[in-house]
Amino acid sequence: MTRKYTVVQGETLSGIALKFYGDAELYPLIAHVNGIKDPDVVHVGRVLAIPDAKGYHSYVVASGDTLWAIAKRFYGKGKLFPAIAEVNDVPDPDLIHPGQVLAIPPAPVGATHG
Repeated sequence: MTRKYTVVQGETLSGIALKFYGDAELYPLIAHVNGIKDPDVVHVGRVLAIPDAKGYHSYVVASGDTLWAIAKRFYGKGKLFPAIAEVNDVPDPDLIHPGQVLAIPPAPVGATHG
């Protein structure tokens, strides 16, 4: 389910994520769904689609992390890393950086730990 929300003066994507999800670090999900390339720029009056974030988690990339390792941690299978890359608009899965915040979507259908 997707809701619509109009940005008001002084708001940020992280603040909007906190308001709707209770987790400011899920802002990449809102940015992705709305095609926002720079999450630090959100214009007053813009109507945003706010997707359901049930099952999503946020993760702060640590030094040495790879999308493969993060997918293995959350899904049990490293090969599912494209799901994380897509939601976070990561064009090169080899280029993630310490401190970068990733929205981790629910495990793709059919994915199991093990």
